[in-house]
Amino acid sequence: MQGVLTPEGRWSLVAERRTSHPFNPETPSTCVICHLPDRKAPVAVFNLPRALFLCALSPGAGSDSRLVEVRGTGPGPATASPTCVAFTPEAQDGLDLLVGMASGEVLLLSLAGCLAQPNGGKPVPAAIYNEAGVDTPARAVSVQWIPGTNGGSFIATHADGAFHAYHRILGQSSDKWLLHRTNSEVEPLKMVPHRTMSALSRGCSVIAAMSPAGDAVALAGRDGRLAIHAYPTGACIGGFKSYYGGLTCVAWSADGYLVAAGGEDDLITVYSLVSKAVAAVCQGHSSWITGAAFDPWTASGTPPPSPEATPPSSPRLQRASASYRLASVGQDCQLLLWEVSAPAVRAATRTHSVRSWRGVKSLDPGSFAALRRGDMPLVGPLVQQRMTADPLSSVTVSEQDVLLSSYGGGILRLCRAGRTQ
Repeated sequence: MQGVLTPEGRWSLVAERRTSHPFNPETPSTCVICHLPDRKAPVAVFNLPRALFLCALSPGAGSDSRLVEVRGTGPGPATASPTCVAFTPEAQDGLDLLVGMASGEVLLLSLAGCLAQPNGGKPVPAAIYNEAGVDTPARAVSVQWIPGTNGGSFIATHADGAFHAYHRILGQSSDKWLLHRTNSEVEPLKMVPHRTMSALSRGCSVIAAMSPAGDAVALAGRDGRLAIHAYPTGACIGGFKSYYGGLTCVAWSADGYLVAAGGEDDLITVYSLVSKAVAAVCQGHSSWITGAAFDPWTASGTPPPSPEATPPSSPRLQRASASYRLASVGQDCQLLLWEVSAPAVRAATRTHSVRSWRGVKSLDPGSFAALRRGDMPLVGPLVQQRMTADPLSSVTVSEQDVLLSSYGGGILRLCRAGRTQ
């Protein structure tokens, strides 16, 4: 595979890690790109079936990588099988890396500490949440830091539909990693879907994505429903139902106006929070879609401003939001790129911040109906290419790189056209 030809030029394949484990749909490899203040190059962190893989994304950095083993409590392979990762640059105490495990536990680590380990090292977690499955023994499906909390709050979802919001108590004492878990008995934060956020997560696996501003969370469930909830009130402010089957991935646009989700119907549905309607249905995959990511760097080389930084009526945001580039991967081993136009976003006159959602009547996700085939605003792929012989599980984009991972732990690093390899 020589690379991917895009409208902007060829993405070159600069690094590849071969698949090391057999296909297992319950242990997808995912990736997060991390920026540390004392390192010139960003670091990619992948959760592989039995370890974390850390790789510096700098020119000629093929050897600057390592595997580190992470383990929760108790015996068995589930306590040593990471299933999802999340990073925040906001953590004031250096504890910036979350790792969800097949056992349901969530580990808190320092990325700098992991990078200081030799290849094959075993960093010790600073804290373990849902220890020994005290709240739920189900596999962790997603972990997400909440932006704007200085590394003090995060969420986790599990394969049984459980949703937990965690709040670290930061202080000067030796107990600064003490944690208070918010559940349905604690007011006013009502963020446990199977109790307070409708049937979306009742008895089905749910994957979560926090909005860039941290004021909303999108929950995509195996029941086929995407529900977008205001955070922290929990009010449902939008969503849709898939054509058929469950949803397996979800992503926000950089400006927080669009949410894309894909799954078992081989389609990616793009929902507009501005128009409260489906903006596009992307058709082109031939198997389940497993990963999606918006690419805000395609047109201008810089991501569009966030809703908190620039009012949506500004010309700059309108130009940046005239069309959106979206990347997706699936179990068909393909990478697809899409160009999605959203005229309603350009016409928006005010932000959908948490202030505008106060007092909004909560919608019932159970009432969301799937679009009929003839009513779908279908979009075809801009680029379509088979990347590997193994089913792909995630796509992650940065200004310089596009990273793909497979269920078996395979990794592809693509360098954008015109960027230094």
